[in-house]
Amino acid sequence: MYMPYFIIDWMAKISYEIMWIFSYAEIMLTRIYTQTILPIKESDFFKSIKSFVGDDATICFVKNGDIIHKSSKEDTYWFKDDYDFLVDTSK
Repeated sequence: MYMPYFIIDWMAKISYEIMWIFSYAEIMLTRIYTQTILPIKESDFFKSIKSFVGDDATICFVKNGDIIHKSSKEDTYWFKDDYDFLVDTSK
């Protein structure tokens, strides 16, 4: 199948522009994240609010008296092994 040169050239230019736009957007979003969101997350004020409001609770899966797995509350759905009971260590 023969394709005219101007169509190949046009497709190459469009592909280049799309890659350039996505690369530029990635660079800008990374820069915004490191300059605004990351300093807020690492500030002492935010950490004190997080420790006051939210608790970093751990769920312990126990089988035959031994802890076989520890996870956070968000990760408990992924643990599928057999266990006897759960221990919630939240405040």
